[in-house]
Amino acid sequence: MKLYKYILLVCVFFMAFSCTDEDLFRNEVHFRLENGGFVRFAGPFNALIGADDPSSWSYNELVEDVNNNLTSYDVYVIGGGDTTLVVSHANPTGQFGIGLTSTNVAAALGVDPSTFEFGQSIRFWATATRNDGVVFNATPLSADFTTGEVTGNTQEQLTTTAGYRNALTFSLIIACPSPPDVSSYVGTMNVITSSWFELGPVTVEAGPGANQITLKNLQGGSNRRIRGSSADFVLTLNKDQTVSFDRQEGWNDSGFNSQYGEYRFIQGAGSNFTFQCANNRITIRMYANVNAGNFGTSTMVLEK
Repeated sequence: MKLYKYILLVCVFFMAFSCTDEDLFRNEVHFRLENGGFVRFAGPFNALIGADDPSSWSYNELVEDVNNNLTSYDVYVIGGGDTTLVVSHANPTGQFGIGLTSTNVAAALGVDPSTFEFGQSIRFWATATRNDGVVFNATPLSADFTTGEVTGNTQEQLTTTAGYRNALTFSLIIACPSPPDVSSYVGTMNVITSSWFELGPVTVEAGPGANQITLKNLQGGSNRRIRGSSADFVLTLNKDQTVSFDRQEGWNDSGFNSQYGEYRFIQGAGSNFTFQCANNRITIRMYANVNAGNFGTSTMVLEK
């Protein structure tokens, strides 16, 4: 009896409810049984909303009804514990623009578009309604073989494997329309926020590597001075408008180092960004670190 119940649940699990991409199953009979509703981005997923002004943007990347069997594709925004409809596409065919704007997203969130900021991440959830009325979303298909309960109707790999370009759950970041140009950062920038480094001007040079800048003598002021080239701080400006850095020495006091080990800064959790179109703003989060581990976080913000 248990074996029969197990086989029955497997059949339900993989035949009656499952949403797949045609690329996943080459067996045509198997595929027709599993021909669920699935929408994906037509090209590689672009997580950046390019805008000169964070309060006025449009994100209209092409998406497509993979199985050509939908009556609607609805996109919701997640905010404040609520999931609210932003845009609905009735009877979609072929490729079509997803249709997200600062205006319709702000309206769904119940805020003014002027509240959007560079670096802000916005989460979206979508549903795909098949022509028989079954609604598919990104809830993964799973079954409890003890209780017989089946939840979700989309195979997990469709939403967790980048190659499937899933458009059922995704996040976007408001960013500049083009990647950072290192040469535009060279000269003088100002540290406007920091709990460790001195506020005020700092000289910026290109290098030492490609897409890198050096904040000269950033740690060499009267506050927490360290000696030598280690006073410089090197940042890498990535094409996706994120900023990264290798471990950097934070303080070379011999008494402290002999007791606790080298004091250094390591890249912190959260997103580190640069936005050239917004006064070359750089925001980085870092941990203070010694041999025993991390013991504090700091956010530094610089602008031209």
